Amino acid sequence: MLLLLTLWCLVRPIQCNDDDHDDINDGQGLISAFKRFCLETTDQINPTNNLANILDKNHTKAISSGLYTKERIYKIQADGVNFYLTQFGLNFTGAFYDNNTDSYVISNAIMYPYGNGLSREHKLAFDEANLIRGIRGNWFVATFGQVALMIASGIFPNGSAAAGEKYNAGDIMLYAEVNFLKFNTTANTWKNPRNREIIHINSTHPTLQVSNSQGQIEQHSKISIYSKQYGFGDGTFISAIYGSLSSPPIRQANRATYLWPS
Repeated sequence: MLLLLTLWCLVRPIQCNDDDHDDINDGQGLISAFKRFCLETTDQINPTNNLANILDKNHTKAISSGLYTKERIYKIQADGVNFYLTQFGLNFTGAFYDNNTDSYVISNAIMYPYGNGLSREHKLAFDEANLIRGIRGNWFVATFGQVALMIASGIFPNGSAAAGEKYNAGDIMLYAEVNFLKFNTTANTWKNPRNREIIHINSTHPTLQVSNSQGQIEQHSKISIYSKQYGFGDGTFISAIYGSLSSPPIRQANRATYLWPS
């Protein structure tokens, strides 16, 4: 028995350093209240928060990434239109189309294509079900979908899931696919499920925007998530600002959590 234990202890570290074992898990779960917990982090110094950074006009970023065909990304857009109508009563069907931003405009909202590209700044910092991903830091997150931006204040109408909730100009909602992707792989190898995982996300409520003590706007969001393996879960997105013009540098810290209940 002692010999077997010794051999097991020698073999196990070798497996943990093998690229073919990205799904290693101790089987216990570090957070017992959930089947799985994931954390996405993005930190930027002196961020430039403008539309150009997240706008995916004509879905160019999504298609050029190799992750999506034109047909697939436009199907996500159509599903987003249906979602915003059902969840928030926002009807973008037949809306005015702005060719400059590839967006659809109605009286109280704008819907435009969102994409953060293949930037490694969006790190998968922790994955409870695949611990080695966070340990190595060799996975990142790419998100593509549709954003609804409120341009007026009001109350969501009857008949929608969010009926009676208040919204303010500047509030945003998201309907998208989150891709967990392994570094150093091409679009062709991302077809291998060991190198890519897709999480469907959508906002359940409009983003809460708060002004911090430095007078800068921070955001708090609640999202619903779904994966084929783990089913439905909940998530949060928090964007916090550190520093100020009088106390530089300014750092924007974004944290997204993905949780599946046990």
